[in-house]
Amino acid sequence: MARHKSASDRIKRREGIFYYVRRVPTALARLDQRGIVRVSLRTDSWTAAVNAAVDAERNLEALWAALAKGESKSAWDRHKAAVSRAQLEGYIYRSASELHDGPLLDLVQQSKAVVGRGADKSARRALLGAEEPPAVTLSDLFMAYEQVTVPGQVQKREDQKRRWKVAREQAWREFVDCLGSEVEFANLTRIHSRKYRDWLAARVVGSHISPETANKHMMLVSSIISTMATEYNLDLPSLFSKLKLQSIQRRRPSFTRDHVENVLLRPEALCGLNKTARMAVYLAIETGMGAEELCALRPEDIRLDGSVPHVRLTPRTGATLKTEFRERTIPLVGVSLLAAKQVPNGLERYFDKAASMSTAINKYLRKNGLLPSDKHSLYSLRHSFQDRLNEQKAPERMQADLMGHAFSRETYGDGHPISQVQEVLTAMAYRFEPAAIDLG
Repeated sequence: MARHKSASDRIKRREGIFYYVRRVPTALARLDQRGIVRVSLRTDSWTAAVNAAVDAERNLEALWAALAKGESKSAWDRHKAAVSRAQLEGYIYRSASELHDGPLLDLVQQSKAVVGRGADKSARRALLGAEEPPAVTLSDLFMAYEQVTVPGQVQKREDQKRRWKVAREQAWREFVDCLGSEVEFANLTRIHSRKYRDWLAARVVGSHISPETANKHMMLVSSIISTMATEYNLDLPSLFSKLKLQSIQRRRPSFTRDHVENVLLRPEALCGLNKTARMAVYLAIETGMGAEELCALRPEDIRLDGSVPHVRLTPRTGATLKTEFRERTIPLVGVSLLAAKQVPNGLERYFDKAASMSTAINKYLRKNGLLPSDKHSLYSLRHSFQDRLNEQKAPERMQADLMGHAFSRETYGDGHPISQVQEVLTAMAYRFEPAAIDLG
């Protein structure tokens, strides 16, 4: 049985420079009439050539896949295929009008390149700029954006996917309502982004939204534009640069030690909550975990055996963390350790239902007078956790690791031993009477 060839098997050396060389498959010979494809890897280093060959193979196979779709593929697919083909031929794709208005030498060189290609329509379209990008209106763009971003959603839980879509869809809908649905995406300019910024600013002045919300919507719209400009090979400027609205950074308040020990941890304070929600509050108290992280815990993440019981937060299929820095290990101490023993399989009632859990807990805390102000919430426990780390004078690296924040300096090694982290958390743990805590 023939061995499957890897990209490195297709590397050839010519006059000191490595090339990726591959015969066009018979099934594609009608669409790509080069016979044998030769792509310069632009290096005389074997190691660099192997890496470059992987990229060359990926690009070539993507081109062949696009060509194989035939004439039924969309205008955007044809345009993208032409751009890829031009790059593989060693040219930057330019539309026919750009070639006509550009340097004469470029037009001559690319015209010569198609001589002798026979019926190779793909080469002619790519090198003579025959595939103009089609007009796509703002109202049509979001559906295409969803399709383009599907691969990035694979690791998310269903509730994360829903919230991800809702936030971007709402921001884009406002953007379209502000500018008009028939504006062509390729024609967007700073005039459009400033108009949207001014529209949001008027809503802020009218107290309909906060400056933070306005800035978030501009960020989301900017991200959509950037993603699709890359997808469609459009050279759009940075439309929202320096358009951010000025806002007052409001730090969410934390609970004082007295409030946690004498209000939240007093006997029967949380008895009206269902058991899973109670355990969620207790788990959050000594770990600083957010609601999404709590609801993502699974049996393999809660490790109660050994000298240092702990939870391990890691991304996995169907559950991503908020940022790349939030993967971490947190020793379990105090009331959080007691709670973990009650729910060793995780918060099963609220698996992937962080919003529902937060709503239930915050509603209960407000209704029963357990919050010191209307600005406090379940999330305030995370801020209290950070405050206590500061009071305990925990090293900066340890604080960053426990909070899941980016460390301000370059990191080396695995951080502090878990036993040392356990000592710090034990020293700062809240005092409570275990017998008085409602674990039933």
